Amino acid sequence: MTVLLYGVLILVGFVLGYFFQTLVLVLLTIICLVASAYMAMTYREMEALITMIFVRCAIVVNIAMWVTHYIVTANLTNPSWLQNFIKTYILR
Repeated sequence: MTVLLYGVLILVGFVLGYFFQTLVLVLLTIICLVASAYMAMTYREMEALITMIFVRCAIVVNIAMWVTHYIVTANLTNPSWLQNFIKTYILR
């Protein structure tokens, strides 16, 4: 079940990072940060578990989203060392 959840979260991050522009991604990241901070400040006993799950999911989605966005924009403008490394050693 955990593998399925992380797979879906990473897929959502890939889709968001591929289709949206930088400003939208920044706004999504800020919304996740504000929601996480608000949930962390107001939680009680049972809500702590829900808050930890939300924060962990938000972190996974945001990392996948920004890595995908970086790879897509670096590929369009100027391939960097990271782009060459991924193409050579990971996607061969």
